[in-house]
Amino acid sequence: RQIPKENYERTLLNALAAGEGPDIFMIHNPWLPKQIGKIIPMPSTLFNAADLIQLFPTVVEQDFVGSDRRVYALPIYLDTLALFYNRELFDQAAIVRPPATWDEFQSLIPRLRSLNAANQIERAGAAIGGSIATIDNAVDVLTLLMLQNGTTMVNVDGAQATFADATGLAALNFYVQFGNAGSPYYTWNDRQTNHVDSFAAGKAAMMVDYQDTIAELKDKAPFLNFGVAPMLQVTGGGSAINQPNYWGLTVSKRSESPEEAWGFILHATTDEKTVRNSVVAFGRPPALRSQIEAAVADPNLSVFAAQALTARSWYQVDEEEIEEAFSDAITRVVTGQTPSERALREVEDFVSVLMRDAVVE
Repeated sequence: RQIPKENYERTLLNALAAGEGPDIFMIHNPWLPKQIGKIIPMPSTLFNAADLIQLFPTVVEQDFVGSDRRVYALPIYLDTLALFYNRELFDQAAIVRPPATWDEFQSLIPRLRSLNAANQIERAGAAIGGSIATIDNAVDVLTLLMLQNGTTMVNVDGAQATFADATGLAALNFYVQFGNAGSPYYTWNDRQTNHVDSFAAGKAAMMVDYQDTIAELKDKAPFLNFGVAPMLQVTGGGSAINQPNYWGLTVSKRSESPEEAWGFILHATTDEKTVRNSVVAFGRPPALRSQIEAAVADPNLSVFAAQALTARSWYQVDEEEIEEAFSDAITRVVTGQTPSERALREVEDFVSVLMRDAVVE
């Protein structure tokens, strides 16, 4: 039985609570803090954190190795955000190459957007500046901007959120300017259609999304002439930082054969031939380091595969709650209900409460 992605977590938790869950299930990369109590970690004699560090990109350690240094999940593929751009609209605007930095991206917005006499958007320069109501990955883009800006999202012991500082505020202000009708870079609002639909229809010249959106785009607009470029980085920011999105296989605490289950996962995620076959079958960028180099040579995977090595994550005690809080802050700032500094501070306070409550539980 296929479960819709949006219902997966609820369906899984209900099954586990009823004692009917599977031995092996999948968790999204930020879920470990929330779901760790339902997982039995990998036996250290079978595979440990040092092994994981050798075989997988750094972000997998960040996401799937617990504070006890035990391994709680392993991925088959690893997706990252990238820049999608409409080649025909770029040609019409005499733009010869996609932007590489956020500054370049910002400078292209006035050249690519189309506003009518009433300042209404006829074509967006990019799908950015809105909430998750119209941009599915809005919060991923915002928090990536924070990480690229050098924001420390939480303190070292994972007990308090710390992103409402000058760097976090600069990232929020940069993001919301694209949704502010009074900004020279205004290009989006939540009255637009979903960002993928807008891009597919030629109503947005750029968008930021994951590799798994390519198939959806080709289905919606088979003749759309679009390109994919590496994710935008901060000018002079030093090392690249990219946003991951992937799932890991893990073992239920209720499993009667946990070692056998983990043995299956280990084979599925670290055996090179098995992983290679999976990558070909599913058309996804691999997570296994030894397979990334080959994927970089694949034109359909190259951008995403290369970025896996510079993907970085941060501790989220409840991904869904945090996404809603950031999205609401974006809306309140863009609509003028709340100053950006106060909105960001309120999100930080909310996330800190979530983290304290999780410790109490």
